[in-house]
Amino acid sequence: MLAPRNSRALTAIALLAAATSPDLAKEALAHGKTWLRDFAKRDPIDAALATVLVSAHLFYEAERGHNPKVNSIYDALVFVSTNLSVGFCDIYARTDAGKAIASALMTFGPALATNIFAPPTVATQAV
Repeated sequence: MLAPRNSRALTAIALLAAATSPDLAKEALAHGKTWLRDFAKRDPIDAALATVLVSAHLFYEAERGHNPKVNSIYDALVFVSTNLSVGFCDIYARTDAGKAIASALMTFGPALATNIFAPPTVATQAV
């Protein structure tokens, strides 16, 4: 199971917090985007590996039992790795969650894959 049993309660609390403080949601989104960019720049191979493994797991969970071409985690891994690089695979997402994962992979994957062999950046420290 991906989410805890009380995920609806947590979602309701998060939505309530965002609704009562619109700046909180904007700040959280900006922080999340900055963190992702920094993570991808710091070590592109780690970022690609994390993307592949997490996305394959999420895609497998979303499509298992709904998609006859996704019978194992390895099928999901093939889907994710090919969509990350070329944006095409002979496996197609059938669930809404699977389609969302596929859209994100096909949108951001090629940019992530192009930097996979770039050297990691070293954070500079002010003296």
